[in-house]
Amino acid sequence: MKTTVILRRILLAATFLLANRSSLAYDFEDAGFYYNILDEDSKTVEVTFVSYPNVSGEETYTGEIVIPAQAYFDNKTYNVTQIGWSAFSNSYITKVTIPATIKNIKGSAFHNCNNLKEAILEEGITEVADSMFYGCGENLVSVTLPSSLKTIGVRAFRSCYEITSMVFPEGVTKIGDSAFYSCNNLKEVVIPSTVDEIGPSAFSACMNLEKVDIPEGVASIGEWTFFGCMALTSVSLPQSLTDIGDYAFYGCYALESIDIPENVKALGSYSFAVSGLKDVELHDGLEMIKQSAFFQCEKLTSIAIPNTVRIIEPTAFYGCTALKTVEIGSGIQSIGGGCFMACEALEEITVHALEPPFAQEIPGEDPGEDYASAGTFASPHYENVALTVPVNSIPKYKDADKVYGTPVWPNFKYFTNEILTGVDSVCASDSESPIVARYDLEGRPVSDDYRGLTVIRRADGSVAKQIR
Repeated sequence: MKTTVILRRILLAATFLLANRSSLAYDFEDAGFYYNILDEDSKTVEVTFVSYPNVSGEETYTGEIVIPAQAYFDNKTYNVTQIGWSAFSNSYITKVTIPATIKNIKGSAFHNCNNLKEAILEEGITEVADSMFYGCGENLVSVTLPSSLKTIGVRAFRSCYEITSMVFPEGVTKIGDSAFYSCNNLKEVVIPSTVDEIGPSAFSACMNLEKVDIPEGVASIGEWTFFGCMALTSVSLPQSLTDIGDYAFYGCYALESIDIPENVKALGSYSFAVSGLKDVELHDGLEMIKQSAFFQCEKLTSIAIPNTVRIIEPTAFYGCTALKTVEIGSGIQSIGGGCFMACEALEEITVHALEPPFAQEIPGEDPGEDYASAGTFASPHYENVALTVPVNSIPKYKDADKVYGTPVWPNFKYFTNEILTGVDSVCASDSESPIVARYDLEGRPVSDDYRGLTVIRRADGSVAKQIR
């Protein structure tokens, strides 16, 4: 019985070793390349590694290589159609040419090839695979991309420190997550009009990237996409854009101005927390400004929030120390805690909403660093800031604590009697765009159920008369 148990254990161990060996070994070698057979009937093979992992001192690939179209073994001819997973990882190759006969490239194919200086992808290749050149940071400076290319995979060029420019051919539709993360010397990126998706962190920590033009067709800029691009001074955003993710431009300290397209519905948390930002253009269509979107924009002096914005989340403008004037549109419903805390220069606030929006009162206890639980405004604002609201709504704002349960607005000492109007000119219009504001003939905001002749403003910016 004891002998049987021992034999059984030996057989199990041998089976494990053989299975492990077969998962790592190649099927055959030809002319210095190592292959696994993919399909014996169709006679297709993939290039693979000699042994895994390829580490210093082991036999591996070296020098300049051209991936063969065919391989020969046991008097048979095989077509080389695939580069296997991690096939050249950690090898000593200096240049690689990949022909169109390669139909598929597995992930990490050239991961950590620190001696690699040049990569040529010939016409017919459609994808730079996930992590394909990840970590080729020391020497890779030249990458030739074919016009047939469609996709840049996840982490495809991550940590390729020496790449200085990247021009994508027309036809590329997707730039994957973290594709160029930490490409420290990347200065120029040309994104073609065919791209419709840029993944999260695609260009994070590209510290020398100076200019980016996002083409029409891109609907979303993901989280962290340009995080830490400290040299970025110019960004052009397309009208097709509908969403800007959290931290999208966080830490882009050199960025001074941004124009948010009218189709963008929400600005992500910390999306433009940029200390050097001076000018911000927001347009009707925007509905939400998320938490800390403009956190500590220390050079921003004024902000006009469009009528379509309903919610401003906590700390959206926290620490904007130079901010003097704020204009908030008629659609606002809620302004979160800490939103204008640490805005010491604030002088004027104009709110176009007929009904007082929710705002958070200063707590009885110091919230410390929990800025979101702080008051929407700081105590000195109540004494020193002029609050302008629709003239017919002043009683509502002054009694907001009784009627709306919002004690913030009655705390303001200075209510202006200025009549609010946003109407510059009126013309005939057949626009079907939604109505975002309504005024009487003296330019005073009125409610939607107001009877008589009114002036209406639509979301597309047009203004016209309407009788009810």
